[in-house]
Amino acid sequence: MAKVQVIRWKELASYIFFLFVSLFLAVLISYLVPFGRDFLNYDDFYYAVSSGNASLGEGDRFEFGFKLLAKLGALIVPYKTASFWLLVVWGSLYIKSVVFYHFASRRFLKAFIFFLFYLASFLFVFELNQLRAAIAIGLGYFAFYKFVNGKHWTAYFCFFLAFSFHYSSIVFGISFFAYLLVKRGYLYLLIGIITGIGLMSRLGLSVIETLNPLAQEYKENAAEVEFGIRSLSVLFPLVYFIYHIIFIKREPGENVAMIMFLYVGLIFSLMMSSIPVYAIRILELTEVSCLIITMNRRFKTIFDYGSLFLLLVIVLHKFIAFVFVNPLFSF
Repeated sequence: MAKVQVIRWKELASYIFFLFVSLFLAVLISYLVPFGRDFLNYDDFYYAVSSGNASLGEGDRFEFGFKLLAKLGALIVPYKTASFWLLVVWGSLYIKSVVFYHFASRRFLKAFIFFLFYLASFLFVFELNQLRAAIAIGLGYFAFYKFVNGKHWTAYFCFFLAFSFHYSSIVFGISFFAYLLVKRGYLYLLIGIITGIGLMSRLGLSVIETLNPLAQEYKENAAEVEFGIRSLSVLFPLVYFIYHIIFIKREPGENVAMIMFLYVGLIFSLMMSSIPVYAIRILELTEVSCLIITMNRRFKTIFDYGSLFLLLVIVLHKFIAFVFVNPLFSF
């Protein structure tokens, strides 16, 4: 009984630590966010919400869950977009830290190291710019964790919340489906289904352009963005995927599902490369799974350390790209 009590205190201490680390980072980001590329769009929208000039049904760009959250935020910190951003990012980072902690088998140091990897690679693109996606990704991976552990209704609820903040998070539904097929031994069927859906998604581009008026604008700007199989943004996660698919039999079920989830991002992004904004967004959303795949191992074999090496290549590339080569913020 005493041992159980010690474990609970350690867990509580870990949760509190990540809570304060997330708060510190959120405060820091609230000072940097006005220099982000997407801040003005959020600022205009939040100002409209605060002044009562925006309803939940208005705006093609923002999903209904985020609109509702903005309404609530405007009651607490009206007209202060950076303060609203602080509160949302705090929750976003804390959810991710909890997900990492559980996938790290409740090993604090391991969870913290991989949390740092997330900060170095994805913080700039999500928490600093794509606020809605930042929330959705945390909820989406939390939903997957709950689904793997048999908490299906909690998983479905979190999945719905993720979708309400960013429509692209609908792909998390595939992670549930992937885990079920993997558990039943239908890996090759799963690969075939994902490949087929991915190939058909190219035919659905015209539908997307019809439903989303921003899609055509994104497509017209495609000439300014280099994205495809030769892009390092695709090549590095592709190499990571190939490495793990070769040794797929060494992976636990949840890792196999995450590897297939990464495959979803790769094939969808390549099929939708004519609209780079969508392609990159889907890939980045699924690419966070690389952190979970590598984290969810014991590091007792060369294969485990090979996985870590490939992950570090991805992390380093994203850090250099987002900070130095193509900065996602400007002072």
